[in-house]
Amino acid sequence: MKKKDNLIAPEYFDTFRCIGGACEDSCCIGWDIDIDKLTFRQYYRVKDISMLNKFKKHVYLNEDCYDTEVDYGRLKVDDRKWCPFLDDDKYCNIYKNLDESYLSNVCSSFPRVINKVNGDFEVSLFLSCPEAARLVLLNDEKITYRPSSVKLGKHILTNILDTTDKMFENSVVENFIHIRADILTLLQDRTKTICERLYLLGEYIEELEENPNANLSFESQVDMSGNMGLQLSFFQSLIDELSEENVDSESFNELTRRVKDSLLNDEFHTLKDKVVNYKKTKSAHAAIFSTTLDLVFENELVNFTYQNLFPLSEIYSIFDQYMMLIIRHAFMRFYLLGNYEWSHESTMEDTVMIISKFTKTIDHHRHFLEHVYAQMKQKEYDHMTFVKDLLFD
Repeated sequence: MKKKDNLIAPEYFDTFRCIGGACEDSCCIGWDIDIDKLTFRQYYRVKDISMLNKFKKHVYLNEDCYDTEVDYGRLKVDDRKWCPFLDDDKYCNIYKNLDESYLSNVCSSFPRVINKVNGDFEVSLFLSCPEAARLVLLNDEKITYRPSSVKLGKHILTNILDTTDKMFENSVVENFIHIRADILTLLQDRTKTICERLYLLGEYIEELEENPNANLSFESQVDMSGNMGLQLSFFQSLIDELSEENVDSESFNELTRRVKDSLLNDEFHTLKDKVVNYKKTKSAHAAIFSTTLDLVFENELVNFTYQNLFPLSEIYSIFDQYMMLIIRHAFMRFYLLGNYEWSHESTMEDTVMIISKFTKTIDHHRHFLEHVYAQMKQKEYDHMTFVKDLLFD
């Protein structure tokens, strides 16, 4: 009998259920669908002749496989980028005609993200799943992670980290558990706005780069004056990077058009005109959503911290990781503002769906944030003054 695994998960994790065909943005549409080696072999051993013929028609070996536990094979999606096993009601025929054990590691895991940290399996949720986004973002209580013992079924490990490895001695990695606890304490400090928390987070990250044993300080006075003209110019450059031919999601492209039409429209003849409209939009949006939006972003950032083992990276410094977090946060907020200005009747459900669509496009785009940040570094925008200009009014 397989022994149980140590699972660290948020309290709401067990309540997640896929809503299948009722989902507003199905994970079976719009993406390549990977098949692990074990499941690939299962498909060619099924006794259901009809399903076997479909597997032979639609499943193929992936010549660019990077991990046999993930993408040994793939499914041929149709012209609409629908999974070939998705029926007209958006339900999975593999699940219906066989059972859950025939789903691939990817299909079984999503939207769960599993990292292994010091022997424990830490679970968070991809917000690109609308139902997961609702569960995470609309949670009024502070998110807490609790231990339990379970038997993990099919799954994919996104990251594996052992902070006790001697190679990490006297480094930020060695102190990761303590550092993450400090970061979560700051992110959930509701005496400050989310932008103040994010700015103080940057000061802490800067200290950690100099001293891995630095302590988090809550005493710093935040200068809450930004540069709205710089914000508009910067977001215009980001949207230019997201040219529509590089984004498969038509719903996200439509959202981008709304943002451009409402906040970056050429009918505003000068940058000053755009800033006046942008400031008006920010004030009106804040009057309705400021408190609830801070709670939504708090939950989003806590989930992000666990999901990505923030601020660690195999490639980037912890400050680089912080800067990309700030870009992502500010850009997401800009999309919320643009949609509000376009519709003038935005709701919290709209907010959740926009964040979900945003993360489905931006977080699953492998190079977008890295490319944007590389351009920023060339322009020497990788500093806390730029962060202040981007976060505040």
